[in-house]
Amino acid sequence: MNIHLPLCEALQRANNRANSSFASKYQHFHRPKFFPIVDSLARGAWVSLMTELRRPTRGHSTLFQVKKYKTWCENVLDLRELIQKEMDVRPSLRQIDNYLLSVAHLEKDKGWAGLNTSRQ
Repeated sequence: MNIHLPLCEALQRANNRANSSFASKYQHFHRPKFFPIVDSLARGAWVSLMTELRRPTRGHSTLFQVKKYKTWCENVLDLRELIQKEMDVRPSLRQIDNYLLSVAHLEKDKGWAGLNTSRQ
């Protein structure tokens, strides 16, 4: 996590944008077990899941901010714990990223049935 801010600062100097989403994808590409992706799809899927589970989503609109990447990582780790409790599997961060991407696409197509595995 300590590399995210310096990477974003370097990108800021190079192209005058913070690029937190790009930085997280770059980090994830090189170390998928350590860096979750934060982008509009992942954030939207996370909000949908937390809303369905009646869990707080306070502050979700600021998760794109460079200094909030640690909070995003904590949210992803909390989601991993939730999945582990409910389904008795411990997904990797890469699997969580893929899961959030799948939820985002299903949500977009209105096909998302929630975490209830009995639904098909």
